[in-house]
Amino acid sequence: LIDSARLYFNSAEAVVAEAFVQASPTVLVCSPAAIGAAACATQIANTFLPKATGRPLANGDATRFAALVTGEADFVTGVKKAVTATLTSPKFLLIRTEEGATPAGSVYRLSSYELAERLSYFLWSSLPDTELFSRAADNTLLQSNTLDLQLKRMMASTKFSQFAETFFMQWFGYDKLPSVVRSSFPAMTAQIRTDMMEESRQFAHHIFNNNRPPDEIFTADYSFPNAR
Repeated sequence: LIDSARLYFNSAEAVVAEAFVQASPTVLVCSPAAIGAAACATQIANTFLPKATGRPLANGDATRFAALVTGEADFVTGVKKAVTATLTSPKFLLIRTEEGATPAGSVYRLSSYELAERLSYFLWSSLPDTELFSRAADNTLLQSNTLDLQLKRMMASTKFSQFAETFFMQWFGYDKLPSVVRSSFPAMTAQIRTDMMEESRQFAHHIFNNNRPPDEIFTADYSFPNAR
């Protein structure tokens, strides 16, 4: 358990370090010199935390975030510390139900935020985007027509295509083709391995993008080979 926690923490630190190289303006949305460290830290919390947790801010969230920021002598170092803490918190790592949920054994109706979170991680392997978060915020995501529109929008996204590819790759294990021992299969050149992975990738995209029935995964009488 300790090793897992350390792994999560190290991964979070690496992600934060990269984020501040590539996209620090999206996190540092204000200047502490202009409005003060505490006010800026709170503004960052109000912007960042809902995106990271997929929920509106709970009581005390912004205060705790700001305290971590202002507890460091250097403001940016403090922001990195607070963001790292957020990325290793249960609110970020776990798919969960709201506090005070229905007791075990009872039917539990998902809130709009819980539904948005589950849809996003299932179809995109990522956090809800602004549009999905907005539909959760106004509770329209719980309406069948809005839910249908959001599903169609999400499945038209390139992020869904990535999910389809990853889903098939993990299920059928064709990502392991590069490790196939050449001596056991003399004809298995590097190019053929690449071709086989591409054939599987195209098949996966065809099934998902054309809304084919699940049993066609096993019964399809077609494939996507190339000239080799």
